[in-house]
Amino acid sequence: MEKKLVQTIIPIEYEIRKSDEETQVIILLHGYGQKANFMFKNFAHLMPKNATVIAPQGPYPLVNQFPLAKRKEEDELFSGFAWYFFDAQTGQFPIDYQTPSLALANLLIELGLDKKPTSILSYSQGAYLSLFCAERMSQVQKIIGINGAWRWDKLVKEINAEVISLNGEHDLIVDPVKSKLGHEKLLENGCTGEFRIIAKETHKLSDSLIKEACKYIRV
Repeated sequence: MEKKLVQTIIPIEYEIRKSDEETQVIILLHGYGQKANFMFKNFAHLMPKNATVIAPQGPYPLVNQFPLAKRKEEDELFSGFAWYFFDAQTGQFPIDYQTPSLALANLLIELGLDKKPTSILSYSQGAYLSLFCAERMSQVQKIIGINGAWRWDKLVKEINAEVISLNGEHDLIVDPVKSKLGHEKLLENGCTGEFRIIAKETHKLSDSLIKEACKYIRV
């Protein structure tokens, strides 16, 4: 089957906490199968008052059941959302990160949030995506990725952001060793940052991982 990239319009839902001071912008990116509210409820209240905080939702829904099927009123149609789809068996992206990274860059422009220093605080699949967002958004100065890895080999151009990688010692979903190797390549290619293994932690976003991530947010 052939594939061609075409221009399109894609809706992006988001939660936002605006700041009257707004000296910085913080983007919260959720993981695979989650929703914007997952990151918003865990982090927004911990962010500094001078930051406008936005938690976008992945553009690709994961459907609980066929949309036309009958379901109980309280059952949600979508179980969660994805930023892209990766086939671990083939190592290929059936649907890659280009569409969501471009959509998020355009979302910030539409909201007038593209001129302020920006940090991306991201988890799991969102951490993978954050590199490609920084590639499109020159205002991104810092990436804090929790339990993600770094596909430096897919970048078209160098990024100059500070990249903080926090990985659970016992993460069985994202290999901390591979994450470290990717992070080292980013440092070789011009990024600054820090890689840390968080003892006793797994892939789950725990209170401890949240606390560690917040240490790197600029006040």
